[in-house]
Amino acid sequence: MGELILLRPFWILLYLPAIWIFVRLWKNTAQRSDWHLHIDSALREHVLEDPAGSSSRWPQIVGFLVWVVAITVLAGPVWEKQSVPAVQANTAQVIALDVSQSMDSDDQKPSRMVRAKFKLQDMFDQAEGVEIALLVFSEVAYTVSPLTNDVATLEAFLPAIDTSVVPVQGSRLAPAINKAVELMQQASRTQGSIVLVTDASVSASDIAAAQRARANGFQVSVLAVATVEGAPIRLADGSLLQDSSGRIAVARLDAGGLADVATAGGGVYAPLSIDSTDIRTIAALGSAGLSDEVELNNPVKAEFIVWVERLPWLLLPLSLVSLLVFRRGVFA
Repeated sequence: MGELILLRPFWILLYLPAIWIFVRLWKNTAQRSDWHLHIDSALREHVLEDPAGSSSRWPQIVGFLVWVVAITVLAGPVWEKQSVPAVQANTAQVIALDVSQSMDSDDQKPSRMVRAKFKLQDMFDQAEGVEIALLVFSEVAYTVSPLTNDVATLEAFLPAIDTSVVPVQGSRLAPAINKAVELMQQASRTQGSIVLVTDASVSASDIAAAQRARANGFQVSVLAVATVEGAPIRLADGSLLQDSSGRIAVARLDAGGLADVATAGGGVYAPLSIDSTDIRTIAALGSAGLSDEVELNNPVKAEFIVWVERLPWLLLPLSLVSLLVFRRGVFA
């Protein structure tokens, strides 16, 4: 038998009302009724039951003991540990969704944003055995969910995501890559993949961020959701976004730049497709992946140490005893 601890120690506070109620019941039982004042002492033992006798006290005693034992069980006394085998997914993936204004362009029908969210849904559906984190970004990156294998939670976020969820517009990949690496490291991951779902134009700092991510063990791939021809950016009021010279701004795909980011990050570049070709390409991670020593989709065996509770089974017989006690009128 090892160290004795209580998993839920605050339950023992219920000892106080249990003791108070027991004392009150004990005192009430000990009090004589008014009939003792009117019946001759020679007849009392023949016509009155002695309320202070042992036959009237046992329901209170048993009820108090049941309460005390039940509280003790609920407090969770444990003294034994047990190792439990567990399987942890070795594959970790951070999906970074671009939510800049250009994602409202409609060269991908009905819009780049809508199509991107459809792809995310498909990626979630095919994520068996993979822990996924989700972030959104424009000029700045924001965490939507840390790494999780709860696909339902990730799916619940999708309807609320659009280009209005971020306060600062723009489209920079470097902050998104850096944030994705941070999420991995916070989860004690030393390897994994980052998928940028974006239509962004690429700068030298973006390529440098992808190179740093790869150096730290994290592969950067790109799912491009725009077309080379591009399309105007429609604002919330229905008008079209104009540049500083008053001309209608057209958001076009920087395919070469995004491919360079994927190459620098050791990942793959995939343009948005109407089928699942793009998702399969990213899932395969391409020939430009990290070292072959990275074993993707191979679960890691682990063990967790948990406390073993041996007493909860007592609650069933205690409940049966409680019914018998109340039937005899413990509060009468």
